[in-house]
Amino acid sequence: MPDGGVSKKSLKFYLEQHQGKKIDTIFRIGTSDSIKAGLPATLICGRFKGPTFAIVSGARPSEQSAVQSLLKLRREINPEKLAGSLIIIPIMNLDSFFLPAKITA
Repeated sequence: MPDGGVSKKSLKFYLEQHQGKKIDTIFRIGTSDSIKAGLPATLICGRFKGPTFAIVSGARPSEQSAVQSLLKLRREINPEKLAGSLIIIPIMNLDSFFLPAKITA
């Protein structure tokens, strides 16, 4: 590829094009059995070059405090001061997160 091996449709390319910005988006994913889902995500594209780090929570309904922590982190990170990029997916399993909690004995 003429751009150093990075596809213009890749996440890496997108993060590099939006340095210094915070973007809320939906990752659209599909499975082998044709189920489609959308995961809410925040991309914090640092103003300076650096590594990309992803943080995920909300795989189980009991992870509400982790979800709240990531939402707070999302508000507090300033992309103008960040080196690299941060991908935050606060709720990985939307179905279980929004279902009523099960009561076990």
